Amino acid sequence: VDSKWQELGGSEQAASYFQAVDTHQTPNFLLQSQGCSDADKGRAKEMCSKHLGDAEGTENAHFFEDCIYDVCHGAGETQAELAAE
Repeated sequence: VDSKWQELGGSEQAASYFQAVDTHQTPNFLLQSQGCSDADKGRAKEMCSKHLGDAEGTENAHFFEDCIYDVCHGAGETQAELAAE
């Protein structure tokens, strides 16, 4: 394809991203993990407990910890629901 992304109606940001992907350059913002405050971890723990029960200290503790991490880093309540299935 010889057209630029912008000519097809795309944004400059998207064009920059596609250029980085095409040249195998990973943008720094994709490599940086979002921090998770203690308050955010607390809310994530409550949400995961709601769907998984109290799994801490059980054989399913790794699911619980994974759920907390995922929810705390933006996956939302849907992830907690999926973890319970």
